Amino acid sequence: MAAATAVILAVLLLRRHLRLATCWAIAMVGIVPINSGLKALFQRPRPLDNHGFMVEHGWSFPSGHAFGAIVFYGMLAYVLLRLLPHRWHRWVIAGAVAMVGVIGLSRIVLQVHYFSDVMAGYVSGMAWLAVCLGGAEWWRLRTSTQP
Repeated sequence: MAAATAVILAVLLLRRHLRLATCWAIAMVGIVPINSGLKALFQRPRPLDNHGFMVEHGWSFPSGHAFGAIVFYGMLAYVLLRLLPHRWHRWVIAGAVAMVGVIGLSRIVLQVHYFSDVMAGYVSGMAWLAVCLGGAEWWRLRTSTQP
């Protein structure tokens, strides 16, 4: 995700979408400290890992993958909705929803998170995403109405 984040940021900067690039960077930079802080606050152990699929270390609640997925794909959808023609909007939203859903489901199937961990990752990620999207829209509307 870090590589994709950097590539998207570079493309936005090269195309001189400075406002979108700034909002993108702020949203992405916030993922790790916010989610890590929540994990440190709750300190919930992970499910037992006797299944052999995968072993994760660290706290389980909330899911960092779910948090990161909703912020990454939510912001990517926002950027694409701002830049692409209207005919692509449904596909962008459907793709973002599908990716977020698959990532959350995979964390449960791999038994590295409880369902509640994934839901908490979605809710906390959505809160951060709402702050970022609200700020981006405020900035966009504020600058478009000024002379």
